[in-house]
Amino acid sequence: MLYYGVIYSWKFVKPGHRLHGIIYIGQTYRNGMLHAVAFHVRTREHELAAMNLIGDKDWGLHALIKQFGKECFEYKIIECETFQVELDCKKWMNERERALIKEN
Repeated sequence: MLYYGVIYSWKFVKPGHRLHGIIYIGQTYRNGMLHAVAFHVRTREHELAAMNLIGDKDWGLHALIKQFGKECFEYKIIECETFQVELDCKKWMNERERALIKEN
């Protein structure tokens, strides 16, 4: 079994808004799914979570997606790697995600 690790970003693009240009860095993996498919599945999960957002969470990625729509974001795969061992995949994703968050 192969594990396809993906590090991705969602950049909020709404000129004039105080959060314009803010970047969310995330990670995902799906065993048996190629990188692009894993990213597509995770993107869809973010959309669904935003649509189902209830309660007092009025901040964060899902809140912005719900308020402004997916169209106000540029989202892409930043890095991807393939692993044979699940733990190695998770370790790589955690390290890369942390490093990229620090950079941004």
